[in-house]
Amino acid sequence: MNKTFYAFFIALFFFTAAHAQLITDANVVLKPGIYKNFSEFKYNKPSLALPANHKISKSGPKYVSSKAVFRRRPLEKTEVFGFCDGKNIYVNPRLADVSKKPVTFNKISYLGRYATYKSKSQYTYVRPGLNGGTFTATDKAKYALDMGMGQFIALTQEKVAKLIADDAELAAAFKKQSFKKKHLTEYIIQYSKKHPEIPTPQLNVKSPEIAPVRNAPIQLD
Repeated sequence: MNKTFYAFFIALFFFTAAHAQLITDANVVLKPGIYKNFSEFKYNKPSLALPANHKISKSGPKYVSSKAVFRRRPLEKTEVFGFCDGKNIYVNPRLADVSKKPVTFNKISYLGRYATYKSKSQYTYVRPGLNGGTFTATDKAKYALDMGMGQFIALTQEKVAKLIADDAELAAAFKKQSFKKKHLTEYIIQYSKKHPEIPTPQLNVKSPEIAPVRNAPIQLD
């Protein structure tokens, strides 16, 4: 009985995922609000409302501080994946606890098979040793967000080459491309336009959460 129920649950999960509206669908109407995780973003279902007194500029800046979203910091731990003002979408490559200190969110410049943006988010890291301690750094990488698996990928020449490897024409063009570092995002967007299908999400057996986001950029071997 348990096996039958589990099989039914798996089938229902994939059927629901396959027929749910994606934020990448044509003519989708973006819902304003705050995304607590990747799934809410992917399916255009923010679970938290934007505070009525938010100060997000209508001009759609490339970067927005959490101070503009939450005029007063939440008193309890509040991890945020990103948010939408109804027109623009902002994300952070690491789940950000906005109750501790201001966090920078980055505007998505292209939304498709891969969502792209340039980061300006700060993060802390620990350095061991005599001169060690906790330090703050600014992440200035160009990113692609895999809309199938919810993984943030800090783009490099090697990673872009692997991501587009199954498109022989595009891969050959990238191989011949001069000054590749300046064209990383361009090739990811071209690939996304040629291959718009979003892969089927994978089930986390411990929880029905869809492709939980990682707290750090993916490393492609």
